[in-house]
Amino acid sequence: MGKRLDWTGIDPAWAWSGGDAGPANVDVGENFHAIPPDLLIEKGDEYLHPCGRFIAFPLEAIGRPVARGLLARRPSIR
Repeated sequence: MGKRLDWTGIDPAWAWSGGDAGPANVDVGENFHAIPPDLLIEKGDEYLHPCGRFIAFPLEAIGRPVARGLLARRPSIR
C-alpha cells in the first residue's frame, strides 16, 4: 500500500506559522511562491526540511493538502 506520510517530525522552528503575515510575505526564494495550508500539493512542489533546504514532496503527497505549519513552495513559472 505504500509508506504513510508522517509530518510529526517537522521542527516548528522551520515551519511557517501561517499567521497574519500571510504567504505573500514569506521569502521562499526567487521564482517561487509560498503555498498556503490546505491547498493541494502538485508535482514540483517543495517543502522546507529541518536541515534548512527545500526538498521535493514525495510522490505519495501529491494530491493531498499541505499540512498546517509546514512551509511549502511552488515554482511561479510552470
